[in-house]
Amino acid sequence: MRPVPFFLFASALFSLSAQAANLDGLEARIDAFITTRQSSPDTGVAVGIVENGKLIFFKGYGKRDKEKNLPVTESTLFAIGSCSKSFTSLGIAMLADEGKLNFDEPVRKILPDFMVSDVSVSEQATFVDLLTHRVGLPRHDLLWYLTDFSADELFERLPYLGFNRNPGKGFREGHQYNNLMYVVSGRAIETLSGKSWEEFTRERIFDKLGMNRAQFSVEESQKSENFALPYAGATLLPFKGLKNVGPAGAINASMGDAVKWVAFWQRGGVTESGERLVSEGKIERLFRRESSEKIPQVGVEFDYGLGWFLNEVAGKKVYWHAGNIDGFSAHISFLPGENLGLVVLTNESGGNVYQLPWKLVQNGNEQKLLPYLIYEHLLGAGDRGLGLLEDNQLVSYLAPLAPQPLSVKAPTAAFATLLKEIVFHDLGYGRLILREAEGSLALDYYGNVMPLTATLFPDVYQTPSLDSPGKTWEVRLQRAGEDLLSVSVPMELAVDPILFVRTE
Repeated sequence: MRPVPFFLFASALFSLSAQAANLDGLEARIDAFITTRQSSPDTGVAVGIVENGKLIFFKGYGKRDKEKNLPVTESTLFAIGSCSKSFTSLGIAMLADEGKLNFDEPVRKILPDFMVSDVSVSEQATFVDLLTHRVGLPRHDLLWYLTDFSADELFERLPYLGFNRNPGKGFREGHQYNNLMYVVSGRAIETLSGKSWEEFTRERIFDKLGMNRAQFSVEESQKSENFALPYAGATLLPFKGLKNVGPAGAINASMGDAVKWVAFWQRGGVTESGERLVSEGKIERLFRRESSEKIPQVGVEFDYGLGWFLNEVAGKKVYWHAGNIDGFSAHISFLPGENLGLVVLTNESGGNVYQLPWKLVQNGNEQKLLPYLIYEHLLGAGDRGLGLLEDNQLVSYLAPLAPQPLSVKAPTAAFATLLKEIVFHDLGYGRLILREAEGSLALDYYGNVMPLTATLFPDVYQTPSLDSPGKTWEVRLQRAGEDLLSVSVPMELAVDPILFVRTE
């Protein structure tokens, strides 16, 4: 998809739809889609359609609390995960408007201690590189997801994280989604504003837009009178706090809040009271294509701007983001030329079918995911079927927008009597403990236990993967004679296995 020339972009944002959105028959289609694809009969889903800054359609499905039988409403708080990134990129743009930074100057001009494992990248990387996922650093998500490392500790560990070893994935060579670079961007906001990322975002964005229920922590969310609980199917999950990567995904918001966010963009960066928060020039830059990715298995290609995905639906441009975190999935988008927007919030883990404005193609067959189906209907394009394949595994080809690790917090009963414990370290990933009890071995990564199963090869073991339930990792022990020296674990598949070296 080609970038929009600025003069066309600005006029498109302020244009009014030629006619009212086509809602006839849409509710029945959404009902049928959710009934067909929900992972449990009472999955909570909130669907809202925004036109010209107004909510013209809302419906809540399922339960925000299944045990108490509480419904989803327009005020229900959901975690929106990575939809938070567009708030961080706006914050950077606002500071650029004030002359406090330049999108295209090195990050080190603002953060002199910014460093990654490639010295030249450390010196050259700009905020555009960070915000568009083109630094060359793969996700390394388990580093923040499975530990209690603070944002400062994550920043300090960046120099020890490997770059993608695959061709075409180096610095400015391709799209590599990376939450840690948004942590760096949030740090820059704090440095330049003198406020925490949370304070800056609330005062400069939430308060200006009237996003009165939006906030930043799972603890605060649960103090509300109307919040959704996190689920995987019918299973209640614990809330996952994201303070250490807040600028990448910590926001919780209601449908009412998300509608105000969409309406802000439909007004071209202007609040309802008429205050401009970001210049037209910076808006153009936020939605300019900077990186791209193809997923050939399902016929999908997308572009990425600064905190926004860029696609087309039925020939119309759509700017969007999705969010995933334990027990929640979200979609927020708008069509700049049509003044139409869409919000889908769910308390369901890994809800790709609710999140992505894509029509997937496999073996000549099509599958329309919910945002695509809704937009196609609103635009009066395509057929009126559900567009569903019988193969529900089709979406499994998609790279997850956030990890869905299986975190096993308690050791098995076999380790009740501990016989031996050896500690290993990696400068990036930190501490790993090898434990032996009653003839069995297990690894412990910050309370996440990985039982080891022997293979046919000496010192080579299998263990359940911590980032892909149902899959396994190959773990290798290295020795000098009878002494164990190190353990290698494939905790980030785009780099060589992480080598934890014995420290005692």
